[in-house]
Amino acid sequence: MTTTRSTHFSDQFVISCGTVTLDLAARKVLILLWRKNGEYLLPKGRKDIGEDIQMTALHSTETKTQDTQMEDEDFDTVWVDEGKVLDTLTWEDDRIVVSRAMSYWNDV
Repeated sequence: MTTTRSTHFSDQFVISCGTVTLDLAARKVLILLWRKNGEYLLPKGRKDIGEDIQMTALHSTETKTQDTQMEDEDFDTVWVDEGKVLDTLTWEDDRIVVSRAMSYWNDV
C-alpha cells in the first residue's frame, strides 16, 4: 500500500475563521464593507499558531467590527436585511455560509 504525502508551505494557504452574526428580532445579518476596495464580506481573520478556531472567529469579528481594527484594516460595519444580504455579499463562499445560517431562523 502506497501513501501519498504532500507538503504545503504557509505562504500557500491560510486558516481563516469568522462568524455569521444575526439580529434575530430585526432579521438582519452583520457584514463588513471594506472601504479600500468596496467588497462586502463576513468578518473573519487568520488563525494564529496555537490559537483555537472559536477564539479566532470571535476575536476577528470583535476587532473588525469595533474601533480596534489593525492599521491596514478599514472596515465599516453594515447590518443588512435578510432579503438583501445574499445579493450584497461579494464572495460566493460568504453567500453559501450566510444562506446556511439563515436557514436556522425558521427554527428559532
